[in-house]
Amino acid sequence: MKKKILIVGGSYAGVKAGKTLHKLFKNNDDVEITLVDKNPFHTLMTELHEVAGHRTHENSIRIDLRKIFRNRKIKIETDEITSWDFDSKVMTGTHAAYDYDYLILAVGNESNYFGVPGAEENSHPLWAFEDAINLREHIEDMFMLAQASPNKEERMKLLTFAVCGGGFTGVEMVGELGEAKDHLSKKYGIDKSEVTIYNIEAMGRILNMLDSDKLVNTIENKYYKKLGITLLKNAAITRVDKESFTLKDGTVIPSHTLIWTAGIMCVEDTKDYSFDKGRGARVSVNEHMQALQDGKPFGSVYIAGDCAFYEDGDGLMPQIVEAAEQSAHTAALNIGAEINGTKMHTHKQNYHGFMVSIGSRRAVASIGFNTSGWFAMFVKHFVNIYYQFLVAGVMQVTNYLKHEIFDIKHKRSFVGGHFSKRSPNFWQVPLRIWLGFMWLAEGALKINEGWMDSPKVVNTVNYLAGYNKETGVYARDIVPEVTEVAPEAAAQVADAIAPVAEVIAPAADGVTAASPEWVEGVDPVAEVIGEVTDAVSAASAEWADGGEAVIEVVEQAADAVSAASPEWVEGAVEGADQIVEGAGQVIESADQIVEGAGQIIESAEAVVSAVPFSSVFEWVSNHKPSGYGDALIGAPKFVVWIMNRLVSPIEVPVQIMMVVMEIIIGLCFMAGLFTFPMALISIVMTVAITFTGMADITMAWYFFGGFAILMGAGRTFGLDYYVIPWLKRLWTGTKFAGKSYLYFDHFDDE
Repeated sequence: MKKKILIVGGSYAGVKAGKTLHKLFKNNDDVEITLVDKNPFHTLMTELHEVAGHRTHENSIRIDLRKIFRNRKIKIETDEITSWDFDSKVMTGTHAAYDYDYLILAVGNESNYFGVPGAEENSHPLWAFEDAINLREHIEDMFMLAQASPNKEERMKLLTFAVCGGGFTGVEMVGELGEAKDHLSKKYGIDKSEVTIYNIEAMGRILNMLDSDKLVNTIENKYYKKLGITLLKNAAITRVDKESFTLKDGTVIPSHTLIWTAGIMCVEDTKDYSFDKGRGARVSVNEHMQALQDGKPFGSVYIAGDCAFYEDGDGLMPQIVEAAEQSAHTAALNIGAEINGTKMHTHKQNYHGFMVSIGSRRAVASIGFNTSGWFAMFVKHFVNIYYQFLVAGVMQVTNYLKHEIFDIKHKRSFVGGHFSKRSPNFWQVPLRIWLGFMWLAEGALKINEGWMDSPKVVNTVNYLAGYNKETGVYARDIVPEVTEVAPEAAAQVADAIAPVAEVIAPAADGVTAASPEWVEGVDPVAEVIGEVTDAVSAASAEWADGGEAVIEVVEQAADAVSAASPEWVEGAVEGADQIVEGAGQVIESADQIVEGAGQIIESAEAVVSAVPFSSVFEWVSNHKPSGYGDALIGAPKFVVWIMNRLVSPIEVPVQIMMVVMEIIIGLCFMAGLFTFPMALISIVMTVAITFTGMADITMAWYFFGGFAILMGAGRTFGLDYYVIPWLKRLWTGTKFAGKSYLYFDHFDDE
């Protein structure tokens, strides 16, 4: 006989229990799991203030339970439980009766008015989806009525908003009011100075769950002041009337709007449960989350979430989302243990911190460390995204981003309104068609150049990268080798010139003994010899340029000798022979220098000749349209390696694929078909081509143009207008999409 598990409540605890039970019994056909809730959706209770405060749309705080558990072992029933018989194991609703073998009660809480006269009748609660919708409408109605009221006192009551309670919900709600007054005042022509907002706390401190006084002070003294919020502490409300409320010190504050967030208690129905009760009418449970009756576990009834009263060495279980999920997980595991006959799981409290937002841009967080401001708000969004991903995957994450970032109004997001600004898609139509034409022209040109039947791309990349495929050598790697050899060659030249010094020394002695006229005439030669010596010294430094400096100096020496004074020739009779002999040796050494320079030049020519000139380069240099210049980047070595090792053996098929893709992109852009994936491919192909070294600056507009038409450009005067909605509905209906949540939960055409 099949075992029946019943979950009552689609709250945080109910959803977590369902998820855990599905994992435990998804392959067990002998177990049936049913979840019953009065609403067909799961409400994101921690985000109620955003809807009530006019920040986000009402759909942002609800997730369809059938979508959460689509294609899973959980049957969803929309019904409200009105009676129960724990002894007979039957829960009765408005529409049907539900029998069970194991029961998880995750019924949640409701507002606690603490017996304050008139509070329940005259204040506005904020603890359910309906509360947020009603409060949202009421707040706007107050501005609308104030706009039409000529009575100053009545306007004051209409524009005075008070939030009772300094807990998480109260602080977050008053923060939303502080922001909402700006755009509502503008919308209805109200002077913002007429709007009064109170946060009223009965104790001497708000946010008692936060240990950090610094964070609390940041809220009170910084964020509240910026938003124009008046904080009243130690100000318990003793009476609530229709048009005012009274504080314990007798102060009467006229107002049509008092939002009650002062406390919560277990739902009214639990008072009739025959279980032990703790604080706030919460049902007492043991370490296995089993309901207790007279201190003992009762049947197979488990309690999870805010309605469970549990205390251990780590303290009293708080009424927060993390505690609700952990208690539900424990309850589900222990039902599995009962069915499978395994050891029961003991509950362990483990919480990661608290986050409180004050409006859309400011928050404080205690998450192992304390932080505030923009970063704390970022953390809060990140945690929300993480939770919603676990609940409903990509589908719900896209919904969250849509409501919190992309569809936000009045710049009420932690990134302002930068991502929510929109322009009509028809302005993108000319760009889309032109970009498509250019891609189509690229493909057609390549066909004309023979890309469909002969190798082209690898040789082009090699040429542009200066890579010799035969030798495996890059030109840029050879030049440093020549530079390294140059000093050695210079040293060899210096050795060759050394004999010149030996010849010049005796020649100088002969000159000294010669006539004064000869000595006077030899001065130019001495200067030239000095220049030769200097040139030899500098040869090492300048040899990398081909030894041209030394050759130039030798030529200057010859010119200087030719220009010497005739008188020197006549006066140099005795030293002439020695000079001629020394000059001969200088010339011989110069010949050796020239010969060495010639070898260096030959080496440089060899470097150039190592890179073959490819006729394919004509495609790069003469490409149409004209205007191509230098490559944006040179091809990295790893790209050259890929081209020669991986692409080269299949070069023509790769070229064919590239050409066909360019033509497909062009046709799709021009027709407005599959614009989003084609734009992504366009961006990727542009990057890939750039890394081959075959793209200059004119290629960049393909990249930026792809981004410009990425979102929705094909929905205007394009086939995407008809095709995409049809494909979305077709895909969303598949079993895989439902189970994986890999779909968008909204349609642009609806």
